[in-house]
Amino acid sequence: MKNSEHSAFPLPKDRDENKFNLNGLSKREYFAAMAMNGVLSSGGAIQGFTEYTPNLVSKTAIAYADELLKQLES
Repeated sequence: MKNSEHSAFPLPKDRDENKFNLNGLSKREYFAAMAMNGVLSSGGAIQGFTEYTPNLVSKTAIAYADELLKQLES
């Protein structure tokens, strides 16, 4: 399993063992959501947006998330 597919907030499956329940948002999804929040709250300052379309904002957020994951792997 790639790092981006791991859970952002894994919960212990068993307290006595190092096993985790990997339900919930992936790291990639979580990072993309955080990036989207930043893009939308920037008032257009990020990337020089003049209008916000769901397609443009989501693609930008995913690009930021993917780059962060890439940098974390190195």
